[in-house]
Amino acid sequence: MVNVATLGRGARGPVISIRRNDGTGSTFALKRSTQHEAQALKALASCRNIVALQEAFHHGGQVIARLECMEGGSFRAYLRARPPGRVSEVTLIPMSG
Repeated sequence: MVNVATLGRGARGPVISIRRNDGTGSTFALKRSTQHEAQALKALASCRNIVALQEAFHHGGQVIARLECMEGGSFRAYLRARPPGRVSEVTLIPMSG
């Protein structure tokens, strides 16, 4: 048995969570992605503030990213709940291309 729920909506469509009821209880998120985004997430795997990419694969001519499932609300809701002020930490990522 598998439970599927929509977590949110991104630029490329919905982000869904999958919870397996096979004894492991593993949960992950799936989203439509790009090869560039998947490579960037892989390169940022050691950053503690980035959702972990578990794998990326092609399905129906699209790149699908399997991500660590972060529960507790959207990033937008998190930002709205924070008091206004300066960002405490900013990491600049050089973009190639």
